[in-house]
Amino acid sequence: DGIRDSSVTGVQTCALPILYPNGKVGQDIKRILEKTGFDKEFIEVNDEFVKNNHKEMQDGIVLISSQKYYFDIAKKCTKFDLKYTNGIKFAADILNKFILAISPMNKNIGVILAGPAGNKHRGNVLAYLRRGGYKLFFFASSEQQINDSKDQIQNEWVVWLYEREIFKYLNSFSIAIQENAEIFSPDVTTIFIEHTISLYDNKFINLKLYKLQSFRYIMNSDFIVISSKQDYDYIQNLSKEIFGSEDMSHKLLKFGNPSLEQSILSYGDFKKTEKKVVLLSFNIITYENPNSIIKLIDALLQKDIEVYFRPHPVLKEHSISIYIKNKYENDRNFIFDSTVKFSNELKSKVTTIISDVSSMAHTFPLTTLKPAIIYR
Repeated sequence: DGIRDSSVTGVQTCALPILYPNGKVGQDIKRILEKTGFDKEFIEVNDEFVKNNHKEMQDGIVLISSQKYYFDIAKKCTKFDLKYTNGIKFAADILNKFILAISPMNKNIGVILAGPAGNKHRGNVLAYLRRGGYKLFFFASSEQQINDSKDQIQNEWVVWLYEREIFKYLNSFSIAIQENAEIFSPDVTTIFIEHTISLYDNKFINLKLYKLQSFRYIMNSDFIVISSKQDYDYIQNLSKEIFGSEDMSHKLLKFGNPSLEQSILSYGDFKKTEKKVVLLSFNIITYENPNSIIKLIDALLQKDIEVYFRPHPVLKEHSISIYIKNKYENDRNFIFDSTVKFSNELKSKVTTIISDVSSMAHTFPLTTLKPAIIYR
């Protein structure tokens, strides 16, 4: 069925697939084969097994499950007269056939989940695509990420992968929506959803790193969804710095930036409260000094202020978050908010936000006209 290696003339999937080595990438291949209903048995082997049983393996085909050590393993297979092929490409070919059997390419969209925060960045994009009759296929980086994204995944096909190399071989989508600028097949149109608001002029971040990341987004994406004028201007200026006079406006889509008036009106549906309610929303930088967070919470609670502690999505399971949750769980004025979406009801209730480099420090005051305190 066309799954061959240039050095393995005539070998197809009729041979017994052998996953080697059986590490993280091998587990990725195993999950894809299982999720696509692969109807042939396969085995997983390690170095010791190959050394002692290579003669019995000669009727099978080794799926090399490592990009880093591909050539070393290929040499070992040649030494033992074992047939082999690229395991990641093998799995991608199986997955492409599986997807195209479900839906035609022009109706298929791959959604790459880069992190828990991506759920808010995508907004209602997926709902619009579903209403348009598109079939969505999700790729996560962990089982936890799948659980955090259940409201967006719904009943669609999903798999989690350690190795992202497989995307280069996937050509069964018309579009890939992503937040981490992965490299896809040239046949796939890639749309990168940028962070809610630019932090490029923030004193906390590494400007060199931010510039390198932005360059990767520009190079690896066909289109970039921009949510603020800041980002639009920054990427335009960066592209001029890198490419000279080249204009990137053809790549930049001005989506996802609702008007201030609409946002304020939507919050007006909720009953206002006179009680002081403070939202604490911190990123990893503030977590480097947990004692300062504890002192701040204690000071607020002593003044009978209601405190909502909302950790960044990637920090929900962090040891400091868990410690804070347990420490104050019996205080009637403390609420640990771990919900994926920041609800309009909570936005209406909160009177002030205290935050650091989190985009909440920017978007909350812009959309609610309420004060924000930058915590350093």
